[in-house]
Amino acid sequence: MKSSKKIALCGVSAAIGSIFLSLVIVAPTNKLTLFALASVAVMIPLSQKIYGGAALTMLTIAAMGFIWGGLAVFVPYILLFGAHPLINALLKRLAPWGRKGIIIGLVVKLIYFNAALYLVYRLAYIMELFAVQVEFLVLAAIVSLIFIPYDFLIMALQKRLEFLISKLIK
Repeated sequence: MKSSKKIALCGVSAAIGSIFLSLVIVAPTNKLTLFALASVAVMIPLSQKIYGGAALTMLTIAAMGFIWGGLAVFVPYILLFGAHPLINALLKRLAPWGRKGIIIGLVVKLIYFNAALYLVYRLAYIMELFAVQVEFLVLAAIVSLIFIPYDFLIMALQKRLEFLISKLIK
């Protein structure tokens, strides 16, 4: 693929992700869904193995989120949602993907996810964004149970996007 096509693909991906992240700010509900859809935009360059472009796409989307919504949008996106497709791609490249590789990859992602969740939790606590007091360990346990099927869904979506984008680009 020519470098001009790679740049255009990353630019379109950044625009799509920025649209979804801007909706996080104005939408009264479904914020987590919009964060997840913004992270799907990072998968578009990853589908063509444009790893640097995918990282720049994520940073561009995060910068737009910071401009529009401040830290309350920037930090959750960059730590939890935007980084997730990049971590999946990195683990796919580095780890053997037999049955053991999938389990090791999931454990690594859960450790990263809970560490990032703690940072987001502390920021939300400092900014007084919680409507009710939530103990972190309870929150981490519940969110980790949700993360496991979310991770498998995102990995399946990445495989599907690789197929679809390769068909569109030809």
